[in-house]
Amino acid sequence: MDVVEIALVERDLVDAWATHLASETAGTAVSLGRHCPACGSTRHGRPLVTGRPDVHVSLARAGAQAVVAAARVPVGIDAEQRGAVDADALAAADLPPAADPTLAWVTAEARGKLAGTGLRGPSRDGLMTTVAVGHGLVVVLATHAPVTVRFREVEGAPDGAATAPGTPHRPRR
Repeated sequence: MDVVEIALVERDLVDAWATHLASETAGTAVSLGRHCPACGSTRHGRPLVTGRPDVHVSLARAGAQAVVAAARVPVGIDAEQRGAVDADALAAADLPPAADPTLAWVTAEARGKLAGTGLRGPSRDGLMTTVAVGHGLVVVLATHAPVTVRFREVEGAPDGAATAPGTPHRPRR
């Protein structure tokens, strides 16, 4: 079964941790870029591991925290503070009413990230894993097949990590 590495990190360090987890997953130093499927920009959008189509990264920010997922299979992850989404937000995004609007939103976002469409696209398929991390967050991981999840909660930057987005980082051994 494929493994997905997930880390709960400080919001300001999400890019450093995304690079770090992608490097661990690849087994070598990598750098991250971005690509927006809607406009083609490389200044924003989905994170991509440069030159490594076999390594996938997804990230989400929620309040002062962020979550990062890295794997050798496509993944989508999203997080929100519990109670951050209401019925009006679901309706505005053309999502059906739900008993837990935040969970419904995070699930749709994770599936959209998996598909590469965000909430705008038609595809909202994918297996769901609700990752219970506490801190008042609702976190959902979307994948195409069952996976093993390895979760870690970290403080500070990864050892030796550069904190600028897209900066190469050597994984810890």
